[in-house]
Amino acid sequence: MRDSDDSSDEEVLLRNGNVPKKWYDLYDHKGYGLKGQQIEKMAEKDEIEKFVEKANDPQWWRNITDDLNNKQVRLSKGDLEMLIRIRSGQVADKNFKMVTDHNFEYEHKELIHPFQSNEPKRRFVPSKHERLRV
Repeated sequence: MRDSDDSSDEEVLLRNGNVPKKWYDLYDHKGYGLKGQQIEKMAEKDEIEKFVEKANDPQWWRNITDDLNNKQVRLSKGDLEMLIRIRSGQVADKNFKMVTDHNFEYEHKELIHPFQSNEPKRRFVPSKHERLRV
C-alpha cells in the first residue's frame, strides 16, 4: 500500500485521546503532540481584533478554528457547498446519486406474504378451559 492510498491526508497535531477539552482549561497548553511535547493554545483574539478582522476581510465568516490541528482554516467554496447539502438533509458528495425509485410490484403477492388471512382474535386468546388448566 502506498502512502497516497492512506485516507488521512493530514497528520493530526493533538494527541490527547478520549479526554474532554475542558480538562485542559486550567492549563497553558491544549494537549500533547505526537512526540509528547505540549501544544500551546492559540492566542485568543479580543473584540477589537475581531472587529478589525471583520472590517478588513469581507470573507471573515469563512474562517473556522481547527481544534485538532490548532490553526485557523478558511473554508473553500466546495466545503461550503458540502455543508449546505448536509444541513438540507442531502448526501455530502454532490456526485453521489441516491436511488429512490424502487418498484416492488410482484405478480404473486401471496408468495411474499403467505399468511395474510384475517384470523379472529379469539383464536389467539386462551379459552376458559385452557385458562383453568394452567
